[in-house]
Amino acid sequence: MPDSGKIVVRGEDLSKLNKSGLAEYRNKKIGMIFQQFNVLKSFTVLNNIALPQTFTGISYRRRVARAHKLLSMFGLDKIADRLPTEISGGQQQRVAIARALVNNPWILIVDEPTGSLDSKASEEVMDLIEKLNSKSRRTIILVTHNPEQLKYAHRIFHMKDGLITKEERKKAVHGLSDDEPGEVEL
Repeated sequence: MPDSGKIVVRGEDLSKLNKSGLAEYRNKKIGMIFQQFNVLKSFTVLNNIALPQTFTGISYRRRVARAHKLLSMFGLDKIADRLPTEISGGQQQRVAIARALVNNPWILIVDEPTGSLDSKASEEVMDLIEKLNSKSRRTIILVTHNPEQLKYAHRIFHMKDGLITKEERKKAVHGLSDDEPGEVEL
């Protein structure tokens, strides 16, 4: 929690939540995409995607249905029963993105999502992240050292030694302003 001030998301003051409430909020409202994918090597692609819903009390049948929907969306249907070691890095990153979206979060925190990918897979992943922001209206917090990825952002914070040193605002993506609400169920 912050030392001072408040964190308010969609009208909800997160500083008023206890530890359990914060954990539930993070699980349901925030998705994480990591540079190293963090997929479980002994779980199939399908089970990697469905895993976060295990902690929400959703039935196995509904978890699998949701995972299949995301597999289809990301063009991964044919690899649902494969293990992560049997698929490419780009496919593993799409699995990680699908897993981050399984609970339909409002916010995605994305840490160097293309650091382990070749240029073609990197562009595909960044295009996908951009679509999640523009079409599905997800808030994307992207951490990157790659200046080429700045073209996807419409608000950029430069940091040095943990402090914001500069903020840039670009024209809103796809004609949408930062203030416009919008949600699309994935």
